[in-house]
Amino acid sequence: MHPKHKALTIQSDILEEIRTGEYKIRIAPSDLVDFGGQRCFDMTHQLFIQHKGTFVLMFDGRYELHKPLDEYPQGETGKDILVHWVNSILVYCKEDDDLLPMIMFAATHSDLLEMDEMLAKERTFKLELSKLFSTHVKNRHILYDKVFFINATNSKDPQIEHLKDKLVDIAFQQSTWGQRMPISWVPLELQISEMRTNNFSVIQKETIQELNRLSDEFSMPEDLIDNF
Repeated sequence: MHPKHKALTIQSDILEEIRTGEYKIRIAPSDLVDFGGQRCFDMTHQLFIQHKGTFVLMFDGRYELHKPLDEYPQGETGKDILVHWVNSILVYCKEDDDLLPMIMFAATHSDLLEMDEMLAKERTFKLELSKLFSTHVKNRHILYDKVFFINATNSKDPQIEHLKDKLVDIAFQQSTWGQRMPISWVPLELQISEMRTNNFSVIQKETIQELNRLSDEFSMPEDLIDNF
């Protein structure tokens, strides 16, 4: 049994900031999903692909993209799998002017390559990706001229930092960035964020309604809860 909303109440200073109009959201929550790359997970990917998402397609940088993959007995190559992923993601792409979804590419295992070899492979990968996707009908959603060659064993790897910077840059360009939200949503947003921190994965509607009632003068009318 979880303590009933223990540590989930809204702090008085936050409420006071909301009352005076000084409250500013300085953190942008993001959901990260690590897709299983193995073939047996392929059928689960459609459950998580969102048309507003940013996707990083990762491949083993030690091998050429035209090399057949052992896990695929029909002789599929890295190129084949990347094309499959790109098309699977862009199926969910709406015909509008939105930037998203955006697809990026990262090669792994740079720590197992000499610098000259890694740079040569990086140039080759960029050329191959450009040939594959520069003429794609939805190529504006594909960052095909950049490959982040990362060392996943080093948490301070500069390429990982560059990848993070690019993800943030894309986030800033989203059409919803800076979008105004009703002030009455803020208390509930804060409490749901706290619940995530405390490892709550599923929230019942009744719980949302109760949290709303606890927000006193910032509570929403019941008919607006569904909207929220």
